[in-house]
Amino acid sequence: MGTLHGDKSPVKQAGALSYSPATGWVSTKQYVGTDSEIRALAAQIKKEKTDDDAGTPATVNLQITPAGGGLSTLDISSDDDIGSGVESTTWSLQASDYEKSIWTHPTIRSLANICPTQYKFLRENAERVGQEGTFDATIAGWDCTASDVSPYAVKYDLYNEMNGAADPNTGAAGAAAVEASTGRQFSVGSIWVDVLNDKAYVCSVKSGTGFGSSTWVHVNNKCCVAAKIILTYFRDGIDSYIISQYVLRKSITLPTSTKDIYGLTNVNKRVNTWQMENKEGVPTGLKFAMPDYGEWLKKAPSVQYERTKMSIEQEYWHSEDWNDYLYQQATY
Repeated sequence: MGTLHGDKSPVKQAGALSYSPATGWVSTKQYVGTDSEIRALAAQIKKEKTDDDAGTPATVNLQITPAGGGLSTLDISSDDDIGSGVESTTWSLQASDYEKSIWTHPTIRSLANICPTQYKFLRENAERVGQEGTFDATIAGWDCTASDVSPYAVKYDLYNEMNGAADPNTGAAGAAAVEASTGRQFSVGSIWVDVLNDKAYVCSVKSGTGFGSSTWVHVNNKCCVAAKIILTYFRDGIDSYIISQYVLRKSITLPTSTKDIYGLTNVNKRVNTWQMENKEGVPTGLKFAMPDYGEWLKKAPSVQYERTKMSIEQEYWHSEDWNDYLYQQATY
């Protein structure tokens, strides 16, 4: 075996610095020395868990490799704390479907605002009518024709349009356009509620597949008609409906030495679509998968702090209509 001459302390070789989104900045270096000195150095680094250059706690990986002639190499890789900003950001969007009470549906909620008397009756009596099994009798007992000359029968199993914005015989906004866009046909007894002009109609004559000679009779009490239609929902056992719920997650990685301050503002406040893009930093390429309606509720972040790295998870919960009394609008 040869004799090692010169300085017996491990000799540091050229180091390197690399970056990846998963790990952030990682520094690597190598020492060459006698096997005993290399093992002693490795034990010291392991004990101190200290990067010998930066002097800060680091996540260290050590590897000793015999090099022959009584020499060994020590390869060291460690998280490097040189950054001052976000090292990586990832976004994920998840959607799930769940059922909500029929009472929360926009159609029924709008009835509470437009027709409070009819809504009050449904709220107080729908369950009782169901228990008694008198849905049809209750529906038949409501006369919505008021002073109309010719009485008529309203049929609730037909195609009904409760969100029309014009007279049913009015051009592109009328019933013919709705038929063309939906591929469904109104029939005698179908209901049309003109929400724009505060009127309601029932189809009394239907000719073929068009509206050339169809007749829609104006109903004096649109609230009565709307309440009757909703009551048929309960008669048919409809007590819930399905909506899609979106959750957007943002994950960022920072060096713990960063001078940047992560904003904790607007937690549990409503964030609109413009604010999500321009203030919360949602990538433009992700917008195609996000709903273009409603608002997001910004939730409190969760933070994982470990040595030189800090991970922050932020969630945004979407809803078509957050209660603006319970949740304030975000301000920046």
